Amino acid sequence: MASMTIIPQDIITTHILCRLPAKSVGRFRCVSKEWLSLLSEPRFIQIHQKTLNKYHFIFRSNDGSLYSVPYDNHEEVSTLTKLDLGFYRIMSILGSVNGLVLASAYNNLHNNDYYTLFVLNLTTNDYVELPISSKSQFFGISGFGYDSVSDNYKIVTMEFDENVYVYNLRTNTRKQGSHLTYDGYYGSAAGVFVNGFLHWKLDRHSKPVIVAFSLADEMLSELPSPNFCNQATKFVELGEKLAIFNEDKGDVWLMNEYGVEKSWTKIVFHGFNEIPIVTHKVFYDNGKVLFLNSDKLLIYDVEERTFCKSVDISYMNISYFISAFAESLVSPKFSRAK
Repeated sequence: MASMTIIPQDIITTHILCRLPAKSVGRFRCVSKEWLSLLSEPRFIQIHQKTLNKYHFIFRSNDGSLYSVPYDNHEEVSTLTKLDLGFYRIMSILGSVNGLVLASAYNNLHNNDYYTLFVLNLTTNDYVELPISSKSQFFGISGFGYDSVSDNYKIVTMEFDENVYVYNLRTNTRKQGSHLTYDGYYGSAAGVFVNGFLHWKLDRHSKPVIVAFSLADEMLSELPSPNFCNQATKFVELGEKLAIFNEDKGDVWLMNEYGVEKSWTKIVFHGFNEIPIVTHKVFYDNGKVLFLNSDKLLIYDVEERTFCKSVDISYMNISYFISAFAESLVSPKFSRAK
């Protein structure tokens, strides 16, 4: 009688289970207490996130609701999934990192004008309600990022002529930081997270200034502002690098070496002006740049310097694109478990 081959546990986790969608891994957690513990370990979650590399886009429909749609390997997009938080209605997405999303939501049961912040994993439907509220769904200038030094997620909010506030997800505390001395902002009030810093384009005496907030030191600083950083440009994250996208010209300036002004490199999207793009959102994936508007998802190959694919999304009744997030097993409640 042939003996049964036993597959080592490490092979099962690092070569098989880490390639499965997050929801499938969630079902395997129910097999036994041992598997629950194994598949909840930070090491497995990190390997799973790096291996899977699957993204979802968030859109707003014409009725004002938010929906997510998976997008993988440049295949056709599929059915929309409505984002729901029970009695709360998600109104805006203020940031995304490691599969977690910072969102503002409105309580449908309470007749008031206040919005509440949530940190959610839209894949596992796990979330944390933060003790932060505002009369604006955008919470002024805000940002969400990961501090690798302390293995912690932090939320930054600030108002002009007031102080910067930092919420610590691990300790469930909020503290006051430095005073904000700028006059306003250009483009989006939601910060772009790159290299451990949140970035905004703020206004000082009618001139744009690149402002960075270190999540490790919790301090504001300024980056050298190139002359092409004007009111018509906006920040994006391309391949884990800070970039400036010019919506009028259809080109991107990429900061190849963080903080070094001379490292800005221009990427020109050939054929950009020939394609009717109504609203722009730029997303980077494996050497491809994805542009989205209300009708199409356009894929640009940076190496080949051409648009290589166009996906029709007009049938989805989409008003405009909001954000993107990576599918992951990271829990917003990770801090409470330690």
